[in-house]
Amino acid sequence: MTQASNEVQEFGGHMIEAYLQAKDLHYYQSCVGEYLVLFEARTTIDTASRVQIVSEGPDGSILTVRIRTDRMFEPEQHAQLQAVCDRWNGEHRWPKAFVHVHASGSLELVAEEHLATREAGIHQQMVDKFCEVVTAGGFEFWEWVREQDTAPLAFQLSDTDLTRLLGSDDQP
Repeated sequence: MTQASNEVQEFGGHMIEAYLQAKDLHYYQSCVGEYLVLFEARTTIDTASRVQIVSEGPDGSILTVRIRTDRMFEPEQHAQLQAVCDRWNGEHRWPKAFVHVHASGSLELVAEEHLATREAGIHQQMVDKFCEVVTAGGFEFWEWVREQDTAPLAFQLSDTDLTRLLGSDDQP
């Protein structure tokens, strides 16, 4: 039975799937309920993006949208990257940006937001709008990073590296 999009219900993966299907987005689903949407780079200076939409927390009641790209950074750039994130977070606050350090030592900029749904539940329209706004904010973050005078230089992941990262536990 399909529930109306404005009916408050308990949050779960079915609501993420409903959003992705309504947007006609092609996605991958992991065995632990993570949903992954890949966006190709539109130009040679653009970044390919990975949008993860996940139900997290002990009871799966936290909706998380995480935007990652194919751009990685050298460990020596950590302070510069942290300064970029701090500046973004101070000026924009949405979505939160941070530096993720991989086990290999390479660095990655990540944008994400969380929405707790445990007590009151949530309706499908809110899930849809939250996913749209956070994803758009993540793309805006990358546009903003590229426009900065102090934009850090990145290297692009190879197909092997991307496959390793998509299948690894080395995720924030």
